[in-house]
Amino acid sequence: MSQIYRRLLIAAAGFGLMGVAPSTAHAQGFLLDLYAGVGLPTGRLNDLTNAGFTGGLGLGYVFNRAVGIRADFAGEWLKGQDLVVSPLPDIDEDFFGRDVNLYHYDAAIMINATDPRRTNWIVAIDAGAGATTIQFRGDELDRPDSETRFTIPIGLGVGYLVSETVGVFIRGRWYLMFTDASRFGGSTWSSFPIWGGFGIRVG
Repeated sequence: MSQIYRRLLIAAAGFGLMGVAPSTAHAQGFLLDLYAGVGLPTGRLNDLTNAGFTGGLGLGYVFNRAVGIRADFAGEWLKGQDLVVSPLPDIDEDFFGRDVNLYHYDAAIMINATDPRRTNWIVAIDAGAGATTIQFRGDELDRPDSETRFTIPIGLGVGYLVSETVGVFIRGRWYLMFTDASRFGGSTWSSFPIWGGFGIRVG
C-alpha cells in the first residue's frame, strides 16, 4: 500500500467519524447526511481497479431512539488498472484498463446501539437492499457502457453529536453486487467505501 494511499485512507477515516444517525436526541425526526471519502474495491473488482474518490447523501426518518429507515445515494469513481497482472479469463477483456464508476441507491433499516439520552456518541448499523449501476469508461468508447445490478448494502457508523441537531461521523459500508458470471468473472462484485461527513436532524 503506497504512502499516498495510506494517507488518503487515514484522512478519510479521521474526517469520517460522522453519518448513520447523526442526531437522535428526540424520539422522531428526519435526517440528512452528506459524506465523502475513499472507495475501496474488494474481491474480483480489486483485480481490475484501484481505490478512488467516493461521496453521497443519505435521507432518513428516525421512528424512535433505536430504529429508523434511510435511503442512500452514493457514487464511487474507481481508476482502472493499467496492467492486469494475473490472467482473468472469465472477465470481458473490454473491461481491462477502464475506469469503473459505481452508482449505488438503496433503502435500509438502521439500528442505533447507543442511548442518546446518556451519551453524545452514536454507534449505528444499517442493512437493506437496492441496486448499483456499474459504468465502464474508456477513451475508446463513444459513450459509457453500463449495467444495473441488484445490491445488498451493510453499514456501520460511529458519530458524535455536536448539538441536538448536528452530528459528525465516520461510516463504512460494504456493497455486495450480484453480477453476470459470464461477463464479470464471478457472480458477485463488492466494494467497501469509507466516508466521513456530517448529518442534520430536523423534527
